[in-house]
This record gives sequence, C-alpha cells and structure tokens, in this order.
Amino acid sequence: MPCLPCSVLLGCVLLGAFAAVSADPARPVDTLQFGLLARGMSQAEVNARLGPPAQVKTETRTVLMPLRTPHARHRDTPAYGVRTMEVEWWYYPEGGGSMATVLEFRDGELYAKDKYR
Repeated sequence: MPCLPCSVLLGCVLLGAFAAVSADPARPVDTLQFGLLARGMSQAEVNARLGPPAQVKTETRTVLMPLRTPHARHRDTPAYGVRTMEVEWWYYPEGGGSMATVLEFRDGELYAKDKYR
C-alpha cells in the first residue's frame, strides 16, 4: 500500500488529467453510496447509482497476462499472452462534506475506488 504522500500525489496527478464529460453538474458521492460500490460492478450499474461523473479519463493499455487454458496448471512454466485493456477513471467532485471520488474501471468493470481531499 503506498504511503499517504504518494497516494495524495497520485490523486493530484489523476484529478488534473481528466476531461469534462457533460454540462450537467455531477453530484458528490456520499459515504454510504461509496461503501455500496463493489469491485466488478459494471459502468452502467455505477452510473445508475451515482449519476454521470464530472470528468472521465480513458486510456488503452497493452499488458502481458497469463493465459487461462485447461492444462495451464500442469505446465512447468505458465503461458503468457499480450492483451489490450481499456482503463477509465471517473471523477466526482467534493462537496457537502464529501471528499472527491475517483473510480477506476478496467474493461467496463469497477476495479478500484478512492476518495481524495
């Protein structure tokens, strides 16, 4: 787990790199709604619960991942393959006592959630 200054720095870098999404103002995410978000939720499900984000940043990554084949566990060395992954960060502003919220989606599923001051 990164130290606090590193995570705060990452939050500042991420928050500064977002693009505006819509003219409608996004609502802050309260603690209850934040707690109900679960890893693996779809973007549509999160959007239905929280509304549209204020800003979105999108990135395509190429990563080396283990291949899942029926007999992979019986090999001495695992097989790897190159995979393209879509990563999106959704930003919700702070306000009304709630901190700013950043949600990370990988291939359309919620992967991580963070709150920043």
